[in-house]
Amino acid sequence: MKKIAGISTSSSSNSINRKLLINALNQIDQNNTTLIDLNPNIPIYSIDIEERDGIPEEIQSLFTELQSYDAYLIAIPEHNGSITALFKNTLDWLSRINQNIFGKKDILLLSTSPGPNGGKYATAHVKNFIPFLGGNVVSDFNLGSFYDNFQNDFITDKLINTEYTEALKHFRTVSV
Repeated sequence: MKKIAGISTSSSSNSINRKLLINALNQIDQNNTTLIDLNPNIPIYSIDIEERDGIPEEIQSLFTELQSYDAYLIAIPEHNGSITALFKNTLDWLSRINQNIFGKKDILLLSTSPGPNGGKYATAHVKNFIPFLGGNVVSDFNLGSFYDNFQNDFITDKLINTEYTEALKHFRTVSV
């Protein structure tokens, strides 16, 4: 059975993207999935810091851990039309070890927001650059108006739930 990592790229303890990610991981395979929360305490990447202190141990451990998975779900909160500073910083550090961070493995991108766009700009941004980091985006899903459409760990709108189920099904079919 393939091992799947769900990567939460939010620093919020109440992240709605993390909630959606956990829901997706549970629907895909509860026994072979792991949730990874990125560490917000990593220093902002700087060549000066790298030359002085080296690559942080937490980043080295994360890189090693990521290599042990067969596929990834990545939850992408949208901050000002782009990805979180936490996600960007983590990728900057990881790429100093090896730019092929995701090892040509399959990725499902998930995003949600309180507004109607559901993080579509951040998802589009990630879809553009993730191939340069070794990722193969096979599916994505954006849930708009989270608080109206996600209640009791369930997407309440039937059409949106069908789209979500299809994105998960496609990921499972291709990647798992």
